[in-house]
Amino acid sequence: MFSRRKLLSDSLLLLAAKVGGIGVQLVTTIFLARSLALEAMGLYALFYTAIGISRAAGPLGIDQASTRLIAMAEAGNHTRVSHISLAGSGLTLLMGLTLGGAIWACSEFSGLLNAYSPTEMIIFSVGIPVFMGIGLLLGQIRGMGHNLLAQAPDALGLHVLLLIQILFLRADGALTLTSAMASLAIAGWAVFIFQCIVRLNLGKLFLGLPSKHTIRELITEGLRIFQAHFLTVATTNLPVFFAAALAGPAAVAIFEIARRFGNLFSVLTSSIGATYSPSFAKFSQSGETQRLKRLILDAGMLAGGAAFIYAVLIALLGKHVIGIFFPQSYLAAVQPMVIIAVATAINATFSSVSTCYLMSGRSHIVRNFTLAAFGIVCLISWWLGPVFGATGISIAIILSRLTRDGGIAYHFWKRSR
Repeated sequence: MFSRRKLLSDSLLLLAAKVGGIGVQLVTTIFLARSLALEAMGLYALFYTAIGISRAAGPLGIDQASTRLIAMAEAGNHTRVSHISLAGSGLTLLMGLTLGGAIWACSEFSGLLNAYSPTEMIIFSVGIPVFMGIGLLLGQIRGMGHNLLAQAPDALGLHVLLLIQILFLRADGALTLTSAMASLAIAGWAVFIFQCIVRLNLGKLFLGLPSKHTIRELITEGLRIFQAHFLTVATTNLPVFFAAALAGPAAVAIFEIARRFGNLFSVLTSSIGATYSPSFAKFSQSGETQRLKRLILDAGMLAGGAAFIYAVLIALLGKHVIGIFFPQSYLAAVQPMVIIAVATAINATFSSVSTCYLMSGRSHIVRNFTLAAFGIVCLISWWLGPVFGATGISIAIILSRLTRDGGIAYHFWKRSR
């Protein structure tokens, strides 16, 4: 049974978990920046970004497709829930093993990624696939209506486990690029194992093998979502690789501090979007437009209000925070950090509309606007990046957010009048 109050309650609880996770990320990043050289911090940032891409886009949209299809079937068709879950798990496992093997092959045979040691490439190979699994299981569990249980381990637990390891390593004088990467991979495996236990306890699993029709449906739906979602992920994360290409790992470290802290409230946006997505799917299917509009407003006000407050605080206090907690070499991150915080607030305000479109089978609309944003971030980054560095790339980010999120919101409200 739908409860708007429960959705708001779950969102607020998840907000608390996300805020806790943000604080833990802040402390972790401070310790890493104080312990690692700029170049090593930049290489860690590239690994962290690759992890994020694999988690968000690695399952090829099957995670979000699972959320949508399970949410529509969960109430009365346990067999279908089981088939969707098994098909999604099998497909994601296959993709994870393929990606892990491809990364290993790059390090062994092609000479790519030679800035990392062989041990670090092994961590790459075993770390990225498990984060794909985290994304899939999160989608399945929230599709069954357990939003808080699905997201809290990833939002807070992962970062707590990582920080604990970083503190022990630093106290022992053993905090290096390799050990930091290994700590992130270990934290990911711990969260993944916990999610597996949760999913098994929820049941509605192993009720026969999925049919070819179910597998095709999941792949087709997933690829539709992936077309839009991958462009979003690429638009968000590509600037990190632009920074690496333009100026090397040290520039990545500076840009990563700006991006990490300017973009912190994006985790709130994704959390709220994930909480509301099953309801978006149900009400889109039933054609309840007014309820959809109310939910979109709720989600936008909740996420956008908090994100804009954070952007103001960053503008007022960012320089002092960087000066107090980070080495002086990171002061160049202040200006791009403020710009990225404003861009994140824009995304937080309007992104619930794109989530609604993804959950209602209209991913092509999101794809088209995201493609435009992708083009803007590429062109502006290559134009302004060499001249203004991280600040130029952050300008590209805010212009791309206005194009994508503002454009999609305008499209929705124009059509729903």
